[in-house]
Amino acid sequence: METAELELSKSSPLSLLKVTLSLLIKGTAHAIPCSQVKRINLDLQSWGFSAEVEFYTSPHRNEDKLFTPFCSAELIEVTLSLENDRGSVDPIAVSGIVTDKEFVEQCEASLSGQPIMHRRYRIKFADVAQVLWGQHYPTELHVDTKLKTVIDAQKGAKIKITYDWAAEIDKERALVFLPLGGASNTASFYEFVSWYVDTRLGVMSYDSQTGAYKLSATKDASGTATSLPFTEVGPVRLEFPQTPRASAVVLNSSIEIAAKKEATANANEVAGVRNDLLVREPTQAVVNAQATLEGKRLAARKHEVRVEFALFPTISVLPGRLVKFPTKTFGSKVYSANETYRIRGLRVRADNAEPDPSAEDTAAQPFATALELHLELKDEAWVALPPYRAPRWPTLVEGLIVSEQGEETDETWQTYADSTTSLDHYKVKVPLYKNSLVFAPFDPNGLPGHLFFPAYKGAKVLLAFQLFSVSIARFLDWRAGAQLPVDGQGNHILVGKTLTSKTSLSHDYVEQSPVFQMSRLNDKDTQLIEFKDGTITIRTKEED
Repeated sequence: METAELELSKSSPLSLLKVTLSLLIKGTAHAIPCSQVKRINLDLQSWGFSAEVEFYTSPHRNEDKLFTPFCSAELIEVTLSLENDRGSVDPIAVSGIVTDKEFVEQCEASLSGQPIMHRRYRIKFADVAQVLWGQHYPTELHVDTKLKTVIDAQKGAKIKITYDWAAEIDKERALVFLPLGGASNTASFYEFVSWYVDTRLGVMSYDSQTGAYKLSATKDASGTATSLPFTEVGPVRLEFPQTPRASAVVLNSSIEIAAKKEATANANEVAGVRNDLLVREPTQAVVNAQATLEGKRLAARKHEVRVEFALFPTISVLPGRLVKFPTKTFGSKVYSANETYRIRGLRVRADNAEPDPSAEDTAAQPFATALELHLELKDEAWVALPPYRAPRWPTLVEGLIVSEQGEETDETWQTYADSTTSLDHYKVKVPLYKNSLVFAPFDPNGLPGHLFFPAYKGAKVLLAFQLFSVSIARFLDWRAGAQLPVDGQGNHILVGKTLTSKTSLSHDYVEQSPVFQMSRLNDKDTQLIEFKDGTITIRTKEED
């Protein structure tokens, strides 16, 4: 997320801020005095933040203990806090990980040895999940699990996350397949989570005070609205997002269901403008649920408010807090009167008014500041999320057909009925993922329906994984005994359990003459019918 720049007004009064900045590198904390923090640019949203800070050190006076670890490849964790010296309720505080860093050295050529007088450091950093999950590209199969369990497996030691979305996160899944990584699928795990929340109309929120994330079904509406202080607020701008004008139609191509489409209502639609979604789903309840979801997606967004502060605020302005415009000071005629708003995001720009880099004072300093709040109505259902690239499915992985019919060496086939839909499935073992077992639809798989050739035990297949399902894309090997020598240019159908219990139908060439043969073998008992030039042979015998 690029940090947005705010313009500083030269006529605005200065704000006395206590800025706390600390860099943690390999267990050692490096505190930067408030007076040496020269520039802050912070974009804090409901789902995370990005920030840029510039600060000085003075190596000519004190050893710059930050310099050596700063130049290494060690992880740098940053905490930044901005607190109004007039007594703000909650400081604007964030903790994150450095993504970009640089410094400029200022030397004094007139002094002996040309000492380095100052170093001006600049760092960019962002919330932990945005940085670490933004570089995380797992390609994983999880079976008989919950999405919550899959996400928790990616947390590591740095990421804290909770859930309040049982319908999606706590639902038992036959499988969850993450397809991330590779040239054809550039979405990171962070983008996968953002995409999933967006497409299921969930909420992803970030608490800057605790550094924790939350995935939930709805926004938190708790809390009491704080009155915006009239003397601190500058211009107030009302914004009205574009209204959806299409109707939504779910088209179901499955022949199993009589109803082929489910339309959703949109009170603001324009006749003839339609948003179609094509699915192939044999379960009516799933189609209905998708139609409901698409209808919610077309709900009109409500107005939003941007509030600029002339002074650094003395109230809590963190995302998620509720605020209002009191009619006593703002009047009852303003559009925002009598409404309760939620803070969706804020942007802060703060430049130290003292350019001298030499001072090392931890006390509050005068800063030129610009701060803007982005407000939404308390009952706004639309959710702001970070931009993302959508992950792509299917992902192809090899598997082996499983059958528990017959002996271990028998090349049998077997179906397994789904307990929910009663549909038959193959059981397939996936060696790449510790021989995990998945279930793929038992269907003709490319053959016309009058040819019944189920996949046999041990057959190597190419599986096409979706997020929560899998199917057999194609078959990858010849059955033992099925392949004929290339000299005969033959074709062969081989069925049966083993090479000693089989039926064979073959056509090949012997000395450029076609030969057609049907044979049956059951241990030593054999039957054969053979057609070739001038001869039909019928033979039955028991081999010695």
